[in-house]
Amino acid sequence: MSQKMRWPLTWNLLRISARIQDALSTVLQYAEDVLSGKVSADNTVGRFLMSLVNQVPKIAAEDFETMLNSNINDLLMVTYLANLTQSQIALNEKLVNL
Repeated sequence: MSQKMRWPLTWNLLRISARIQDALSTVLQYAEDVLSGKVSADNTVGRFLMSLVNQVPKIAAEDFETMLNSNINDLLMVTYLANLTQSQIALNEKLVNL
């Protein structure tokens, strides 16, 4: 069984994180191009980005890291318990069929 099949939640989290990082890189590149004059500024895009930035809650870096680590630990524990439950069910089925 591949790692991707054994840990679907973890793989989805990694995939989503990569997509967010790609999107942020695109936005950063656009902003740098506008500031350097390579691309003309679009007021609609600027307003949208400003609105987006204003929606992000202001959290201290330490608090964010603690919250993120807690959520990741919770996710890993649920995944572990789900796998443990599957193993117990499989073991029980084998014992019943003896």
